[in-house]
Amino acid sequence: MNKASKILRASMLVSLFLVLASLMSVSFAEYERDYYDWKKNKDPNEIAECDPFIEINATDGDAGWQGIFDASAWGQAFILGPSKRGYGWQRYLKFEAEGNAKKQGMTEQQWESAEPTFDKVSLELFLKRFPAGTYKCVAHFIKGYPRYEKAEDELTHCLPDGPVITDPGELPAGSDWTVMWEAVTTQFNQDGPGLGDSLDECDVEDELVKYTVTVEFEEGVEKVLSFDVIPQLDDDEYQLPIQSAVISGDFLECGLEGKVEIGAVVDSGNATFREVEIATSGCPD
Repeated sequence: MNKASKILRASMLVSLFLVLASLMSVSFAEYERDYYDWKKNKDPNEIAECDPFIEINATDGDAGWQGIFDASAWGQAFILGPSKRGYGWQRYLKFEAEGNAKKQGMTEQQWESAEPTFDKVSLELFLKRFPAGTYKCVAHFIKGYPRYEKAEDELTHCLPDGPVITDPGELPAGSDWTVMWEAVTTQFNQDGPGLGDSLDECDVEDELVKYTVTVEFEEGVEKVLSFDVIPQLDDDEYQLPIQSAVISGDFLECGLEGKVEIGAVVDSGNATFREVEIATSGCPD
């Protein structure tokens, strides 16, 4: 190598070093600014919610993997779960904002997988795809401190049975309706309601916490009513065999057709729903 080549090479190395030093200086300056902004405002970035769960529709015979992720303004986020190797992590989802959305920052993200019926994707295969264990939400924030955060949550395979709803027949329009269903005390079994293992065999932290009731009319006037019901207990703190809720007659107009859907939800967020078709009496001529 001649002298000119050596000088050129040395010059290029110096230039590269200066560029890298400049980039590191800018990066450190941004970090330092964000850190002192956080110290001044006392408002650190955080992940407020990281909640993956399983939802089953016992009427249609399908299952889906769903979840909610909520955090301070982020530009990129990941959902990680148990690896097929039995150790480490596997990426399940990646969320990435671009352009103006990234400048603005994203916060809440909900996801819901496809829900093929069990004759296409068996429940056994579905549970292999989404194994029980620790799942991790990771956020890379657009500004502030810290610039990176993670949170964990447990996905369980404690799947409650779907409530068996009493078929009400035709509902008198304008009159209050007491919708009734059997208390859920067992886990979901594809062979039928009440045939699964006891819910008591799930972890103590995964007990039944609520029922969700949704009344939806699609024929006539489109309208939806949805609310939660805490399990009704007797004096000995056991669930009453029949649970119920009252639907106001003001909601039950004449000539409507739709469905009532009731779900049993355990503490982990897993839920199983059943539904029946309903209709109100016809409108007078």
